[in-house]
Amino acid sequence: MKSLALTAALSALLLFSGCSTVNPGDPQASAPTEASAIPVKDVGGKIDGKSNAKSDNKADGKTSLGSVEMADAEVRKLQEPASGAKSSADKGGNQDLAQDSGKGAPDTANAEQLNDPSKDPLNDAKSVLAKRSIYFDYDSFEVKKEFRNIVEAHGKYLQTNPKKKILIQGHTDERGGAEYNLALGQKRAESVKKILSLSGAKEEQLEAVSLGKEKPKALSSDEASWAENRRVDLVY
Repeated sequence: MKSLALTAALSALLLFSGCSTVNPGDPQASAPTEASAIPVKDVGGKIDGKSNAKSDNKADGKTSLGSVEMADAEVRKLQEPASGAKSSADKGGNQDLAQDSGKGAPDTANAEQLNDPSKDPLNDAKSVLAKRSIYFDYDSFEVKKEFRNIVEAHGKYLQTNPKKKILIQGHTDERGGAEYNLALGQKRAESVKKILSLSGAKEEQLEAVSLGKEKPKALSSDEASWAENRRVDLVY
């Protein structure tokens, strides 16, 4: 059985070799037959199809990649202004925050005074602000030169301490009628108030009143006592 199969295979091989051998001198040998042309065409078509498909796939891949890159570029363009705006907003926020902090920050000297009242010049016995009585000549409401520096110092203090307020009390000695002395005491208080305003104090920090002869500092009826009662007191 094996020899028969081997013989049949050899016969088929010889037959196939004989069919595929072409005589070079045959004029028909150079022209392809319809049978041979069809497979070549088909094979070529398949090869071209694979090539085209591969080429198309590459093209599609490039196009898809290009589309993705373009999309990424567009997203970056959209993000850049947003990032810039965010950065500006952050800077503006920081600036606003800085500005808001500056507005609410108290003066260092004032902060120290609030934390330690002993550092307030008003509580310093050696300070000019410790002097809070302004004295006048008889029947006069003009602030004498020797007291102007005291009034001006209080005005500047009020300017740097806007939360502070002062009551300006005008007084007279016991001589004269009550109504006259009330009017004179008010003029003395207004004279001091004017200098305080010129020195930096605000109107809402100042209040001028007259007590006339009702609140004497000295109780005796002599020239020294009268001189001490002709005054304006500054009350914080």
